[in-house]
Parts: sequence; structure tokens; C-alpha cells
Amino acid sequence: MRNTKFLFFFSVLLGCASVSSAQLFKLANTTTDNSPATVLKLKPGGALLVEGDEAGYLIFRSSDNGNIIKSTPAHSAAINNIDFNSTGRLAVSSSVNGEIRIYDFQQDRILNRYKVETTNMRFAVFSIADGFIYYNTSNKLWKIRSFFGREPE
Repeated sequence: MRNTKFLFFFSVLLGCASVSSAQLFKLANTTTDNSPATVLKLKPGGALLVEGDEAGYLIFRSSDNGNIIKSTPAHSAAINNIDFNSTGRLAVSSSVNGEIRIYDFQQDRILNRYKVETTNMRFAVFSIADGFIYYNTSNKLWKIRSFFGREPE
């Protein structure tokens, strides 16, 4: 029994040692060309990085080299979350002062704007079927239709 415990401990230790020697990352690029970034997400498909910054801008960057492709004002405060719908056509972003925006990549513009009466929103995300957006305020989870046509539930 004692040998079994020792072998188990040794195999766990050996397993941890092999995990800790994982491949190191290689720095590809560093950018300092805008307001400090608050969130960065890779768009499904991998060709575009979407960045939110302290000034409330959505910045679209090439995932190959980090160069700015486009920048658009979206919020009046720092962006704290970006999420994509199931097709990757739409992005929802939220800000610390309760703003939610939906950006359409096909039309290249913000489609919808919604303001929540709060200052402590942490996220807004699409539901699995894209029909709703879930967001949080004051330790509560809310949902609203993604076209913002009805009051939150």
C-alpha cells in the first residue's frame, strides 16, 4: 500500500513536471498606437482582432501583424467585453457605464445601441441561438432581445 502511494505521488509529480515544460510563446508584435486596450478578442475565422479601449473605441486589427484596419467610436466609456454571435457576423460590446452596442461586420456599422441604467455592468454576450443578449448588473443576470425591441427580463 505504501509503495502504491509513493508511485502515485511520483507519477503525479512527473506529470506536473512534463506539463510545466510546455512550449514557450514567441512574441510577434507589440503595438502602442492607441488608447490603452481593455479587451481583445479574435473574430471567428481568425483574420481579425477586435479590440476595445479605455476611450470607448472598437479597433479592428489584422491578426497577422496587429496593424489597425479601422477604428470606430462605439461607447462613451471603457469597453469591458466583446462577444460574437454564432456566425461571427455580429459583435456585441459592453462598457463599464452600462452601454451595449451591436456591430455588424457585413454592413460595417453599429446596428443597435442600448443603455442600461447602471454603472457596474461587467459583460454582455449573445445567447446560443443569437436571439437574446445576456448581461449583468448588480449581481443579477438579465436578458433582452438582440434587436432591443422589448424591455429586459
